Amino acid sequence: MYKYILRRVVMLIPIVLGVSFIVYIMMDSAQGNALDVIGIDYSAEKLAELYHQYGYDRSVFYRYFIYMKNLFHGSLGSSMIYKKDVWDLYLQRLPATLKLASASVLLSILFSIPLGIVSAKNHGAPWWTTPLW
Repeated sequence: MYKYILRRVVMLIPIVLGVSFIVYIMMDSAQGNALDVIGIDYSAEKLAELYHQYGYDRSVFYRYFIYMKNLFHGSLGSSMIYKKDVWDLYLQRLPATLKLASASVLLSILFSIPLGIVSAKNHGAPWWTTPLW
């Protein structure tokens, strides 16, 4: 049993890396980037400096490697818009995210369990032809 779990965890590593790379490539291939949005008022020299600072003048593979290296070291970088650490922004918004997630799970349970009972009780019959309870 332990060998099976270990094998599945080891197989999960390339899958997670592959999915993260595909998502990174897709986000990179989208039109524009954060510098295009915040750099509207900047001069061409300042934009070139920022492109170099954030690595947009490098290949996408290099930027992905740096992203993963920083991610494994626990650094999510700093926000260009808020000028704060992304991890701090994430923790700041975590309570609201947990409230929304909890509410959605609660609502899904409140609706899915009764509907599952009704569908099991009326197996094979259309729901509008049989009484619900």
